[in-house]
Amino acid sequence: ALIQIRDVLQPEGLFLASVPTLGTLGELRQGLAEAEAVLTGGAAPRVSPFPMLRDCAALLQRAGFALPVADEEEIRLLYADPLALFRDLRAAGEGNAIRLRDRRIPHRALLAGALASMPGEAQGRAPATLRFAVLTGWAPASSETRPHEGRESPATGG
Repeated sequence: ALIQIRDVLQPEGLFLASVPTLGTLGELRQGLAEAEAVLTGGAAPRVSPFPMLRDCAALLQRAGFALPVADEEEIRLLYADPLALFRDLRAAGEGNAIRLRDRRIPHRALLAGALASMPGEAQGRAPATLRFAVLTGWAPASSETRPHEGRESPATGG
């Protein structure tokens, strides 16, 4: 998909993206694993996997972007209503995409166990760490591999 995006950009066009990375929803991942282990004696993955920052950077390079940059930002949230975390994830389309999960476990029992085992700063709250890779790269000029030097950048005006 990144190659297709690069191909539709104008020469020297800027690609800018933000994607979740490894460490996102770590508290939820751990809480669900612990709750499922108590309920069944084992645990299946229940949070979609996220790439590492270096994998995101490597994808930019492999797609042929000029001057690729990958940086990471972290946001820590604390939900006063733990169920609001699940509502937000569902509203964002982040339901579990993993097919290996055990669907026999009652949803309410799993959620209650997960919330009970999640580390919270205060009783009854749900922490959520979000880590995002911020990716930038330039579509190469038709005759070059990077934007013109000494000329104004269309993205920065300088």
